[in-house]
Amino acid sequence: MTNIEDLPDLVLVEILCRLPPNNKFSFQCKCVSKRWLSLLSDPYFAARFQRLQLDNHKPVLSTLALWTRSSTCSSGYSIISNNPERFDTTDFSFSFLPCYQDQQDKPPVVIGTHKDLVLCCATKDYQRDYYICNPYTNQWFALPPTPRVHRFAPHAGFIVHELNGQDSTSTTCSIIPNADYCWRVVRILPNPSDLEDFHVEVFSSETREWIELVVLCHGPKNSYNSFHTYDCVTTNSRRPVAYKGMLCWLCKDDFTFVLDPVSPSGDNIAKCRFIKEPDYLRHDCPDVRHSGGKWLGVCGGRLQMCTATSGCSRSIHPDPVRIWELKEEVVLDHDNTISKFQWLGERISLPCKDIPFFSARRWYISRILSFYPNYENAIYIYSSPYEFVKCKLSSGTLEEVAKTPTRNDVTWTSIYPFVLPGWPTPVPKQQPLA
Repeated sequence: MTNIEDLPDLVLVEILCRLPPNNKFSFQCKCVSKRWLSLLSDPYFAARFQRLQLDNHKPVLSTLALWTRSSTCSSGYSIISNNPERFDTTDFSFSFLPCYQDQQDKPPVVIGTHKDLVLCCATKDYQRDYYICNPYTNQWFALPPTPRVHRFAPHAGFIVHELNGQDSTSTTCSIIPNADYCWRVVRILPNPSDLEDFHVEVFSSETREWIELVVLCHGPKNSYNSFHTYDCVTTNSRRPVAYKGMLCWLCKDDFTFVLDPVSPSGDNIAKCRFIKEPDYLRHDCPDVRHSGGKWLGVCGGRLQMCTATSGCSRSIHPDPVRIWELKEEVVLDHDNTISKFQWLGERISLPCKDIPFFSARRWYISRILSFYPNYENAIYIYSSPYEFVKCKLSSGTLEEVAKTPTRNDVTWTSIYPFVLPGWPTPVPKQQPLA
């Protein structure tokens, strides 16, 4: 036996599982032969590979940041990894997508992310063509064109539910070897002629077609109309947060907007609700309410909101950073089970003196970016001009996550978590034409 191809399948798998701890290299080995492609595509290989190299395959937490540059009227993106040894971002690109192949310098139009999956759109306006892709493996899945096209980009979101029991925001070492997850792409349709009529388009992994749903909304009319006309979504939170199969948006007024795009009874009716924000924000801290100093995120399966007051308000509100947690209460009302949500448990409240980073000078140029996915009392902060830092709120300490070469004329417009799991998440499979 002088040829590796003469080895039995199980022996060859054991050899391949001991390749250098780089799952991208394993994916490239699929090109060697049809046999290798078959073995490396088998769920057994992915599970065995991860089991042998578990210590080397802890998730790599990264940040996909979109930016604009005022001096040149240009835009772009950066991928900032907290483990550059394992995740080399040098060749990170979206140029493999058909919509960007002729415009390689064009930044992607990102709608949402889940671990290492990214939902992109071909255009910023007149959105019609969407792609679910994995920039790490250069795989992509094209959704059918949307039934309707609108001048401006609608509110849209990406929901993923892993069928192996992992939460959609999990950063554990779980793998999804055969795309064992269900997902939805949701678009809220603008309808300026009738502000009380709410419709959404949903494309799901179950139906594989665009379905239009009517939304039943029980909430204050002014908040309902302001969200529908795009007036109330804060700049730093236009992208929604996926939470337990729902999409959540922060509003400039006193509410958090929550959309449940599932129609379990098949009547093409979805539901939404407006959750009142804490009294502290609505009455005692108007600068947070109007300045957009709020951020939604999911950590440990819990929806949390981080609020931060500006430097000029600290004489009135000496605690600049607070974290709130959404609580769900199930009640019975006329033989119907109803879930009521409210922001409770001001879990963290830190005065300025406990966070040296928030000095009078630096707090003005700092922005909350997101929650740290697997550490419940930490947030990402960007401080001009170069630093991404992780602030551990419970201890008041800071860790430098990464530095990226930005300039003073660069503005970060959107921040998305990008988590590289122990094994790359496969994109959905294209269905054969009928």
